[in-house]
Amino acid sequence: MGEDTVAMVLELMPDYLVDGSLTPAMLLENSIRNLEHVLTRLLAEDDASNDELSPSFYDTGVRRAQQRVPLESVLYSFRIGGRVLWQSLVREVNQNGDHRERQRLLEEAVVVWELTDATSTAVARGYRDEQARILRRGQHRREAVLSALIDGRTRSATGIADSAEALGLAVHGRHVVAVTVALDALRGTMPHPEERLADARVKSAWTTQGTRLTGLIDLQTSGGLEEIIEILRNSLPDAAVAISEEFDDLNLVADAYRQATLALRTLPTDRPGVARARDRALESLLVGSPEVSRLLITSRLGGILDLRPRDRDIFLETILAIVECGGSARSAAERLFCHRNTVVKRARRIRELCGSDLGDLESLMPVYLAALALRTDPALLPGGGAGVHR
Repeated sequence: MGEDTVAMVLELMPDYLVDGSLTPAMLLENSIRNLEHVLTRLLAEDDASNDELSPSFYDTGVRRAQQRVPLESVLYSFRIGGRVLWQSLVREVNQNGDHRERQRLLEEAVVVWELTDATSTAVARGYRDEQARILRRGQHRREAVLSALIDGRTRSATGIADSAEALGLAVHGRHVVAVTVALDALRGTMPHPEERLADARVKSAWTTQGTRLTGLIDLQTSGGLEEIIEILRNSLPDAAVAISEEFDDLNLVADAYRQATLALRTLPTDRPGVARARDRALESLLVGSPEVSRLLITSRLGGILDLRPRDRDIFLETILAIVECGGSARSAAERLFCHRNTVVKRARRIRELCGSDLGDLESLMPVYLAALALRTDPALLPGGGAGVHR
């Protein structure tokens, strides 16, 4: 029966042994052992549960998952084994049995197919459990490999090549790094960004470090950066996400990660969206050098720091608006929802408070950078953010 089963399996599924880890001899040995288990159970006179078969067939499912035989093929091979078993029983009774034994075989037909179903169930359970374990191990390895790239621990050519193979990405080509801290969004019903990207046939690898989620994305498999931004915006609708600039070598992952991380630190946590690092370059420069930022704030903002918080914030927003509107008081007024003359009066008052003329570019830029640093990170305000009130 074992030989008949193996012959029929290989005839109907010639690619069953294509992986090479399972040989015909191994398949024959396993078939004989499984048939012995089933026949032993058929010969039993008690009403023992079919669960007694589970351990052996569960282990078979585990081995087939390790050998990467498709589950559909594995279950089909067990149906073939059940068919061979039944045909063998019928042949034996027809050749050597009498009427009474033929009748008994018909009555036992249900038991035979119940046993076949029970073995298939045990095999499928073992297969799926092992497949899940393999996926977890693979995911853990991918996360470890990506973490090493992010931390800069993998720099050698060999290490980079091995990492690319483990992640399923190209060593050279267009990539970006995306970073977000909104892991709460992933605990709900929203699909993981990696799933959304995979649906769009975009290759990526992701890892979590603390509350931060980081992804390495292959732009060559996408329709471009704008498509990536749209996918991330849809998969993380409540999160602030920062994306590095493109780079063409996995040896640059650590640099791109730092770039995206600095950009993320400049984004307001209460305003979700996706931002490119290039659009947050000045802010990133300031948060990346807190000592310089504090020096700018204390040396350039002068008396503005002594104002009440509300007044201080009004003057700081005025400085930012004037610079970002190209020095136009009218445009700044539209942005600030006030009259042009109000902006002009504030500019005079700012000159009095910090000694800088907002009409002089050389004098204005350090003041602008100081105001920008405070808007980006209010914790840089002397006194821990409380300010000094008059």
